[in-house]
Amino acid sequence: MYLIYHMYLHLVSTLFNCSSKFPFFKFSLVLYTEHIKIVDHIANHSLLVGQNVVFECKFGGQPKPAVTWYHVDKNGAKTQITSGIISIPEGSQLQLPSVGISDKGEYMCEASNGIETVTQHAFLVTQGQSV
Repeated sequence: MYLIYHMYLHLVSTLFNCSSKFPFFKFSLVLYTEHIKIVDHIANHSLLVGQNVVFECKFGGQPKPAVTWYHVDKNGAKTQITSGIISIPEGSQLQLPSVGISDKGEYMCEASNGIETVTQHAFLVTQGQSV
């Protein structure tokens, strides 16, 4: 006996429909998704060395996106940030206490829900000398 199996995946707007046909058996799975949307734009900051800064990214969508933070160097290389991250409703905060000269530059938050990825960028300008 041979098993005949067909699998279909259709994207109609934001609706995934996955169906399968077996002899004498049929099923269909529908997964509704919403595109990731930016709820609030990340802000640039200009601070004196030694001050605290908070970057905030807010995203919506279904499934709910996970947020990852990066510091981007002047050559475009991304370094993932793992400390100072706080989960908030609809997103994430990156808290940098007592910023130094090396903290200046571009920051990026990346929202991903396994279907798509959306990024936002902001810049930190530091003024003054290291303490």
